[in-house]
Amino acid sequence: MEVFKGVSLTIEFYKINSLLKTIRTDAEITEEIYKEEVLVWMDKLNKYQPDNVYVDGRKLKLIITPDLQNWVDGTLMKTAIDNSIKKVAYIISPDLFTQVSVEQAFDMEEGKKLNFHYFTTSEDAEKWINE
Repeated sequence: MEVFKGVSLTIEFYKINSLLKTIRTDAEITEEIYKEEVLVWMDKLNKYQPDNVYVDGRKLKLIITPDLQNWVDGTLMKTAIDNSIKKVAYIISPDLFTQVSVEQAFDMEEGKKLNFHYFTTSEDAEKWINE
């Protein structure tokens, strides 16, 4: 069930398997739009309290700067931990700069506390998240 559609992402919640699914679009966005949408995502995480999170970030067109990486770690990752997320499957962008910046943001202090795995295909991510 779709619960939010923004400039660069769509959020869906599936109660049957307690999954919050996020799909990034190829929209060009600023850090401010990214932050606004992450805050909405966090609100949906708090509202639906899923066990697992699936993010298709292949189309993300934003380099996550060191300041934004710190913000992601202190807000988004903390919210995921506070909600006892069991698994996070992230399909990574093929763009090397985006890929590295995302990995750096999610592999910081708070992010390391999550069962977080990167994938290059949706099939592999779905298989792992449903194990």
